[in-house]
Amino acid sequence: MLYSSETTEPVSAVLNENPPQAMRVAHGITQAAGQPWMISRGQRKIGMQADCIQLEVENTLKFPCDHSFSLPEDNKVAAAGEILKSLIPQYDVFHFYRRPFYMPSLRHFEYPTGLDLLTLRAAGKVVVYHFRGSELRTAEAFKRLSPYHYVDENPGEMFTRFTDENKIAFRDFLDAVCQVMLVPDPELQSYAPSARIVPRAIEMAEYPYIGPKSADNPLVIHAPSNQSIKGTRQILDAVETLRAEGLQFRFQLVENLPNHEARQLYQDADIIVDQLRIGWYGVLAAEGMALGRRWPALSGMI
Repeated sequence: MLYSSETTEPVSAVLNENPPQAMRVAHGITQAAGQPWMISRGQRKIGMQADCIQLEVENTLKFPCDHSFSLPEDNKVAAAGEILKSLIPQYDVFHFYRRPFYMPSLRHFEYPTGLDLLTLRAAGKVVVYHFRGSELRTAEAFKRLSPYHYVDENPGEMFTRFTDENKIAFRDFLDAVCQVMLVPDPELQSYAPSARIVPRAIEMAEYPYIGPKSADNPLVIHAPSNQSIKGTRQILDAVETLRAEGLQFRFQLVENLPNHEARQLYQDADIIVDQLRIGWYGVLAAEGMALGRRWPALSGMI
């Protein structure tokens, strides 16, 4: 059973295309916390031909996929074009997460960014674009909407590398070209009001309920994909403060592990801390709740 935390209109109904049994869907090209894999598996269960396609460079956490491609450093655009050319006859719907094939730089909305989307539309394909976070979240609005923002720290220069002006231009281009734009939660919808919400999904069979194991000396796990934006410094400071106050607990920071290895660690945790600054919960929180783990209130939720 494919689980999502909220009820939403099926993408097949939104697209108003062929019935699911006839629809061929390509999900990719980033790993996006395993969401392309999860959603494609759910679509297979209702009769779609759904495949997860990833670029090797985008799959650092080793999420599973059906097809993996590599782009040579010296000619990425041409290689992406050849991959796209081979995929066009095979699928009716192309569902992108966070970036299209043609996006050579996150600094500017520059040529040939988005040319692949125009090519797909010209070929009669349905194009779905699924925003995941930092490529859409603008500094001005984030600072206004959340007191826990990280705009002033500007980790990795994410707000100066891809400016608000460029993010808005890219969003408006996608709104004009794509039949459907998606976001995973209401916080991100704040930056793209015309996008529809498809909440984060997990496969419940992979996260059986276990419940807390230790009341006297609980294990607290924090597994950030990016320390700067997940509130890791604040969490580490809180750990030291609580220990100085005499609280007994174990703490483990989980980083740079393949997803299947990290999942084994989550099963041993009593408390899982997800993210505190972005504004909504992430996939890790959904996984932790499925396992029956306690998790702290999201002080950054808006």
